[in-house]
Amino acid sequence: MEHLIFLHGALGTAHQLEPIANALKGEHQNHILTFSGHGGSEIPSKMIISNFAEEVINYMDKNNIQSASFFGYSMGGYVAMYLAINFPQKINALATLATKWQWNPEIAKKETAMLNPEILKEKVPAYAQSLILLHSEERWKSLLSATSTLLTDMGNAPPVKNEDLEKVTIPVMFCLGDSDRMVSLDETKETQGLLKNCQLSIISSTKHPVETCNIIDLTKFLCTFFGIIL
Repeated sequence: MEHLIFLHGALGTAHQLEPIANALKGEHQNHILTFSGHGGSEIPSKMIISNFAEEVINYMDKNNIQSASFFGYSMGGYVAMYLAINFPQKINALATLATKWQWNPEIAKKETAMLNPEILKEKVPAYAQSLILLHSEERWKSLLSATSTLLTDMGNAPPVKNEDLEKVTIPVMFCLGDSDRMVSLDETKETQGLLKNCQLSIISSTKHPVETCNIIDLTKFLCTFFGIIL
């Protein structure tokens, strides 16, 4: 493996994945991307999974990366799977953490209910403040709105469909925290069963937020999966 590309989750940035990337420093080259609209950058007119995937392809082309292995956290894993389906020549292997695969209007409505900035400031002010620090005072509310639209669109027309997953042949590993309340073990196993070459690893003492990840556990699984020698 020459290149390992890291993709962050919704409302995240590359900065959040640096501890994981730093724990996986081997002979390969790590690349940590930040999607458009995140990290204080200008919010795109339309935030959709296919555009994020195009950003990854553009990055690879610009840096002369013919193909790479991927680690995607939450939405980042979803984007990477979209790449595996639509650009199979670009992706060699894929590991995900805490990615939600099953989307419909009801699920999207539930997930977007927590993306109201005023509710966040009242109910979880520390999280609201962290979003301001990540994405700027000027743009964090706009990012919440754009993300809400993105998730609603995913619920109405999932970019990754079950029949698409059945065509994926690259090695895949789903990682899931044992205390994740957003992504269930049952739905993860259901999606795992659609893939030809997918394994499941449970990360101990880990909730959904990537900051809670047991990096020692995760690193062990990722090194084995990707064949990384530290």
